[in-house]
Amino acid sequence: MLALIMRIKRLIFLLFVLVALNSFYQPIQINSLRYKHTIVRQIDLDEDELTKELLNKNRKLLFNEFISLNIQKMIIDRFVETNDSS
Repeated sequence: MLALIMRIKRLIFLLFVLVALNSFYQPIQINSLRYKHTIVRQIDLDEDELTKELLNKNRKLLFNEFISLNIQKMIIDRFVETNDSS
């Protein structure tokens, strides 16, 4: 008799938890038709000196990082070779 009462209590508790979860966590529909549009403005190098300097430094930093990653890759692969064009 005591086991039956415990099962009924557990069933009531389970129903309460399921109802509570159902009311708080409702599934949402995924809207795949929504796109983010970005506004792109091309910066002219002759626009001002500060922009020109910033873009040139950024280009140099990216090139230095590219070279560094290539050297790291060659060292990891144990394939360090220089091409002498002279």
